[in-house]
Amino acid sequence: MRYFKMALISFVVFFSMFTVIGLLFPSHINSANAVIIHQKKQTVLKELQVSGSWINWYPFFQPGISEHIDHVDKDSTVFYNDKKELLLYNKKADSNSVSFYVRNNARVVEHDITVLDISGDSTQVQVVWKETEKLKWYPWERFRGLVLEKAKKEYLETVLNSFKQYVDTIQTH
Repeated sequence: MRYFKMALISFVVFFSMFTVIGLLFPSHINSANAVIIHQKKQTVLKELQVSGSWINWYPFFQPGISEHIDHVDKDSTVFYNDKKELLLYNKKADSNSVSFYVRNNARVVEHDITVLDISGDSTQVQVVWKETEKLKWYPWERFRGLVLEKAKKEYLETVLNSFKQYVDTIQTH
C-alpha cells in the first residue's frame, strides 16, 4: 500500500509539472509559406475556390486509390482518400483571398490563402498560405506543437509547389 501511494503521488506531481511546463509553450501553431505563380489572379483564385480541382494537386489525394469528393453544401466539402476523411468547411472567398477550416480526425486547422497581384499586368501573383492550429492545454498537445511547427511549414511548401505545378499547366482562354 505504501508503494502504491508513493507511485500515485509521484504520478500526480510529474503530471502537474509537465502540465505547468506545457502551459508555458504557445497555445497555437502558426505556419505560413508563399509561392510566385505566373498566371492571372482570377485563374489562381478560381482553382483555389473550386474544390473539385483540388484532387489534381492537393497532397492528401496523392497517391490515391479511392479518391472522391462530396459537396455537403456550398461552404462545406468532404474529401475521401483511401478511407481517410478530410472535411473542409466555412469556406469564404472574396476578390483577393480564400479562407476555410479543415477538420482531420479531431484536429481543426484554420487556413487563409491570399492572392496578391505583384505585376502591373496581372500575369504574376504571389500566393500566401497561412495555417493556424489551436492546441489544447494538454502537455502532450503543447509538446506536439513544438515538434510539428517545422513540419507544417514544409508541408505548406509541398502544397504550394504542387498547386503551382498544377496551375502552370492550365491554359487560359
